[in-house]
Amino acid sequence: MTVTLWTIQDYTQWINMQKTGFLYGNPDFVDEDFVEPYRWMIEQMEIRIGTKPSFNSVPLWAWYRWEGKKKRPDLRRSDHLPPGTKGVRIEFLIDDSLVLLSDFMNWHCVLNYCYLGETYEDWEHFEKKLEKEGLSCCLEKPLPHAGYHQEIVKSWEHIFNVDISDEESYIQATFWELSLKNVVNVKEFIAR
Repeated sequence: MTVTLWTIQDYTQWINMQKTGFLYGNPDFVDEDFVEPYRWMIEQMEIRIGTKPSFNSVPLWAWYRWEGKKKRPDLRRSDHLPPGTKGVRIEFLIDDSLVLLSDFMNWHCVLNYCYLGETYEDWEHFEKKLEKEGLSCCLEKPLPHAGYHQEIVKSWEHIFNVDISDEESYIQATFWELSLKNVVNVKEFIAR
């Protein structure tokens, strides 16, 4: 089955894609604060959708559902790219077996090294365990206690528990490559 997704890219990436026929994730664009979260996502993608195409590959990101009922990203909004940057919103079709969907809001637990409980009570219980040991994942990254560190990392897998019927959720997609032949529409914009 194919799904429709939207990715926001710098205009130079679009020009390069037109020359090569493909778009791949560029490791130069990964913020140094996010190297470890990206590494974790790469591991999850390899487990769930297959091996990356090359050693240097990083995930490409797109939106399955951008803002609640709005599926495609609104280019009038800020934060898509640095202000003043020329960019493109690429709409494309891709086989769903090549995509890993995840909850955008919960992805922030991975980015910020937080425990992601299935429920608030689950999270609260974990935080109390850390507090008893005098530990805080806000102060120490990674935690020096291997067992607690593993619990945190394992909890992140909850980001993949997405309900696509929930029209209020923000659902992101990661994938390894985009072929020019899958592009349906391209909209140029200047980032605000």
